[in-house]
Amino acid sequence: MRLSGKTVLVTGAGTGIGEAVVRRFVAEGAAIVAMGRRAGPLEALAAELPAVAVCAGDISRRSDIKRAVDLARDRFGGLHGAVSAAGIIPGGSDEASWLEALAINTMGPALTADVAIPAMAESGGGSFVIVGSIVAYFSFAPDNIPYCTSKGGLQSLTHALAVEHGKRGVRVNCVNPGLVDTPMIAPMVDRLARKAGVSHDEALALIGRDLPLGRLGRPEELAAACLFLVSDEASFVTGAILDVDGGTTSLNPGMMGYQAAYRSAAGRS
Repeated sequence: MRLSGKTVLVTGAGTGIGEAVVRRFVAEGAAIVAMGRRAGPLEALAAELPAVAVCAGDISRRSDIKRAVDLARDRFGGLHGAVSAAGIIPGGSDEASWLEALAINTMGPALTADVAIPAMAESGGGSFVIVGSIVAYFSFAPDNIPYCTSKGGLQSLTHALAVEHGKRGVRVNCVNPGLVDTPMIAPMVDRLARKAGVSHDEALALIGRDLPLGRLGRPEELAAACLFLVSDEASFVTGAILDVDGGTTSLNPGMMGYQAAYRSAAGRS
């Protein structure tokens, strides 16, 4: 029960990593304000789990974030942590895609911090965790310039917030997922499945086989990293960028073709 007595705001809470964070944090004793753009998945979570309050809203709007923080105060008496897990992969690189990616992926966490951190300071301190991405380091596919750029800015945001708010008792850190099996990447997986003539699960295996751990990540594994950073076990950790990527950032992409050729020559799948 590492989060007993703590109230945590989780954005992007309806699916994927955000949903896994809600489930793990409740299991660790936290009260949760679950925020997301679609009310249905949030209400289903609240019906299943104790101590979950729902706030449907958009993290690109300060007024929606303020409603969520006010709900934490009114329902649970304060705010002690936040996990900014909301994010999108835009469908292209046109102006509309740029604006959407920056509004949700970059300005959303910045606005969430701007509203949530003062509430944490009022509650005696806390921990703010940003869910970024390893695309901050490199592009993973063509036609994803807005997404990569929007995620890259989160590392600078993490450092700046950590310096700005450390003496208020608020720690700020960033978790960078690698490829994680969530609904967000499902369209990409389905495109590969159609191209290769395989099932969705077989396509997932194809994507993960050349990674050091040989598979994609699971949302629960990212939730565990967020739990550490929000808990008191990370009391001297702030401004950190934690890559939770199965070793992807340690892999030289140029070696992947060599590895595939080696397996083929060796008669290994």
